[in-house]
Amino acid sequence: MIKTWKIIDIINWGQDYLKNKEIESPRLQIELLICNFLSLSRIELYMNHDKPLSKDELAKLKEAINRLVKHEPIQYILGETVFYDYTIKVNNAVLIPRPETEILVEESIKEIANVDKPIDILDIGTGSGCIAISISKAYPDMSIYGVDISNDAIAMAKENTKLNDTSVLYKRLDILTEIPNKRFSAIISNPPYINLTDYKELDENVKEYEPSFALTDRSDGLIFYKRFAEIFPQIIQEGGFFAIEIGFGQSEEICDLFSSNFSLRIIKDFAKIDRVIIGKLKN
Repeated sequence: MIKTWKIIDIINWGQDYLKNKEIESPRLQIELLICNFLSLSRIELYMNHDKPLSKDELAKLKEAINRLVKHEPIQYILGETVFYDYTIKVNNAVLIPRPETEILVEESIKEIANVDKPIDILDIGTGSGCIAISISKAYPDMSIYGVDISNDAIAMAKENTKLNDTSVLYKRLDILTEIPNKRFSAIISNPPYINLTDYKELDENVKEYEPSFALTDRSDGLIFYKRFAEIFPQIIQEGGFFAIEIGFGQSEEICDLFSSNFSLRIIKDFAKIDRVIIGKLKN
């Protein structure tokens, strides 16, 4: 007799299987998969433990569990994540948004409020579009632009912009060799800032699944900041500012790059690590 699998059966089996494979938070991961694949809320999940699974549902869930065992990030398996309270679709063409980047968004939103209107905002290395979209939700009447070197990333950003009912204009642009053809009131960026040595030490699931060009500049981690220091004075309007995310131990060197043209302020993250630099163009 063929066993009929219920939701509670796949939860218990999957939890034990993932635990034996030393996957973190196995129960939570299983429940997230089931909620996503069966379009259930967490409350609905608990109310439907005895619901039988179809053969197709069971096969898809077991396939997803096996992907978890291979250490593929659950965000890629689900095809989405939550950033700044907004649903953001992700695939392996874009970096999975991190909680630290929400600090960059929060500080940028605060700073934009102090800039004279009209305001044009540029997001460099837009990736999934999570930064541009979050700012557009806060300021729906402002002109927001996102640029990225990857056409696949831009396609994902456009999809997320439509999903979140926002208005952001996207363009492929290599910021290391090209310069935007206009000035902006605010420039925001979370560039690749992990140096090559540290990148080699990252967890295998990060290196195997997330796009390396979004994580490392394959050098000292400062290539993009050096470029920004060179071009920002040319493309930031009078009275404007930039906001950039930085890595551990980089704040002093990066501040030195910008100090001649910008008044600088550093914001720490939840771990009290320097994480964001705000720079206001000097008169």
